[in-house]
Amino acid sequence: MTFVESDVRAGRKRAEILEVARRRFIAEGYAGAGMEAIARDASISTATLYDQFSSKAELFRCVAAEALAALSGAAEAAADARGDRSALLNAFALGYARLLTDPAAQMLMRVFAAEPRRFAAEAREFWARGREAFASGLTALMERLGGEALFAADPGAAAGQLLGMVEHAALVGPLLAGEPVPPPRLLEQACAEAVATFLARYGECAEAEAA
Repeated sequence: MTFVESDVRAGRKRAEILEVARRRFIAEGYAGAGMEAIARDASISTATLYDQFSSKAELFRCVAAEALAALSGAAEAAADARGDRSALLNAFALGYARLLTDPAAQMLMRVFAAEPRRFAAEAREFWARGREAFASGLTALMERLGGEALFAADPGAAAGQLLGMVEHAALVGPLLAGEPVPPPRLLEQACAEAVATFLARYGECAEAEAA
C-alpha cells in the first residue's frame, strides 16, 4: 500500500468515525454518547478511537465543525431567492426554520445549552452562522426594500421580530408539543403565517397608516 493510499484509507476511516459519532450525539446527546459505543459502531477498538481523538470533547468539536460547515451558507441561499417581497421574506423565514429543525443543528443547540462553558467557542460560531447571518441578510433585504415595499424605522429590530416568530414556530411550539421537528407542511404554513403577520405590521397597513 502506498503512502497516498494509506492517507486516503485513513481519511475515509476518520470520516466514518465522525459520522458514527454524529449519529450517536444526535440520538443520545453529548452525555449519553459513550466512546466505547462509538468505537464499536465504527468497528474499531476504544484504544484506536482515543489514538484519533484524545477525548470525547475533542471528538464532539470535530463533529460540530463538520456540522457547522454543512449548515453554513443557509442564509446566503435565502438571500439569492427571487420574487416579490412576500417570496423574499418567506425564503428567509423558511430557510431559518429548516436550519433550526435540522437534526444536527438541534443536537448542537442541546449540547451548547447543556455545556455552555465547555463549548463556548463552538456555540458562538453556531450563533454567527445561524441567527446573526440570517438577521444580517434579512436586515439588508429590508433596507433594500425600504421606501418601496416595507416601512420599518429600525430594519434590524423588525428582522429580529420575524426571526422570533420563526423560532417560536420551529422550536418553542414543537418543544412544548413534544415534537422536536414539525412536519414540513406545517413548518411551511407557520413561516407563511409569520410573513403575513410581519407584512401586516410593516407592509401595506403601515403604508396606509403613513398616508
